[in-house]
Amino acid sequence: MNESCFKSNLWLLVAGVFGSIALTLWSLHIDPVINNDGVHYILTAEYIASGQWQEAFQTFKWPAYSALVYLVQLVTGTEFKTSAHIVTTIGFGLLVFAFLAVTHTLGARGRVLWYALITILIYPGINEFRSFLIRDSLYLACYMFAIWNLLLYATTRRGLPLISALVLLLLASLFRVEAALLVFIFPIIYIYRRVDRGRRGGVLFAYLCLAILALGVFYGWWIYQPDGDQSRWVILSRPFEVLSLAGSQVWIEIQKNVQFVQTNRLNDGSYILSWILMVVTVFWIVIKETAEAITAPFLILLIYAWRHRQVIPTQVPGVRRVFTIILSLQLIVLLTFVSIKFFIASRYPIALSLTLILAVPFTIEHLLHAKGKTAKVWKTFLIRSSVVLLLLVNAVEGLDSFSHKKYLQVAGSWARENIEDNARIISNDPKFLFYANRYRDYRVLIADPGQFATWLNTNLWQWKDYVFVYLTKHDNELREIVEKSLDQEPIKIFAGDRGDELRVYYTADD
Repeated sequence: MNESCFKSNLWLLVAGVFGSIALTLWSLHIDPVINNDGVHYILTAEYIASGQWQEAFQTFKWPAYSALVYLVQLVTGTEFKTSAHIVTTIGFGLLVFAFLAVTHTLGARGRVLWYALITILIYPGINEFRSFLIRDSLYLACYMFAIWNLLLYATTRRGLPLISALVLLLLASLFRVEAALLVFIFPIIYIYRRVDRGRRGGVLFAYLCLAILALGVFYGWWIYQPDGDQSRWVILSRPFEVLSLAGSQVWIEIQKNVQFVQTNRLNDGSYILSWILMVVTVFWIVIKETAEAITAPFLILLIYAWRHRQVIPTQVPGVRRVFTIILSLQLIVLLTFVSIKFFIASRYPIALSLTLILAVPFTIEHLLHAKGKTAKVWKTFLIRSSVVLLLLVNAVEGLDSFSHKKYLQVAGSWARENIEDNARIISNDPKFLFYANRYRDYRVLIADPGQFATWLNTNLWQWKDYVFVYLTKHDNELREIVEKSLDQEPIKIFAGDRGDELRVYYTADD
């Protein structure tokens, strides 16, 4: 912890702790319904608690978060869901401290540190997920502390912060794989320190090409099964075979994306033009999702900071270099992932956006308390009012995520009260199964939409007593399959306020 940051700012520390906890409690109040991944985390923690490690790994491939949930449950005696919220809250609290430590290293003092606290507390990219059971909170905290240590290394040239940054990134990789990929930063730092300026450009270009190739193969190994149903960890016994297969799988997926663009965007146009459009689309997806993760108000402030390059006061040359490397690697990781999967979840660019919004506190200070020529009163008032309005918009945006899924909680309670424990059921929604207390049986869930549709079409539902179908208002294709395959009216419908619903079909008599 950056002791000097908090030693003379005790109230800053207190405000950070209570502010983060208060935001989490509010988020849980307006959205108490568990998220899909949270169901898997709790089940994994229960397996760990009972010593069923094999089942834990099969349930979810990231057991570190669930292991912490189990440890908190062991200490506090609370139920696993509450323990998971405690772990997540601690993670977001640590992220607040890490954000403050980084801004302090960049030159924030006094009032700017308070602006940094406001920035991280009202950031919607975090607050929208505070009610979730999510491992990203711990990943982001470790990631931000790693940045802090890299900046300390840039300013002091001591080896300990560099080692600490490596340890923190490896620790963060226990929660998200992206952190392990960011370890590529350390050879770049070595190149900047040891390679002559004249040769540096060529060496960096060759290294980045090698890094992109390695990232692609790694994603292929991680995302896809390396050899049918065998574990991905056969890489330990057959590394060259597995990596070769992973590289082939990545190339196949990229070609599928190119063919998709060629067929759907160009109407069977030029193959070369399809490649160009695919690359443009990948960049557009990453830029669009990152901008949305930053949010419009903070993006406006960042554009101002970019146009006024002296907003951040630090004068250490190595700091700018570290940030350039971090942002470049984050961008490369996202681009590589999107090139393979052709999509990106809304929370994936948050680490990149958090790195960018480190400039926001300094921009707020610059706009609200700029020194220089005396401006007109009305102009000063307009600027300050605009900044306050932007901050208020962001605060509201992150704290108005009222739940629209409470009907699933009601449906689960109904199922517990009205359906026998030994009834054969099936559903495509893990949240409902959690509240129905049936989430421990892997045979009752088919979460993949394609697999669930195939299951319905093959009439396997006839072997079940109840079929619980979750439908959004946009699931027209699945709705048609359900109505055609089951060919009966549901015995009960639990409807949400956005057009989605959970249908209950009784199929035991068929």
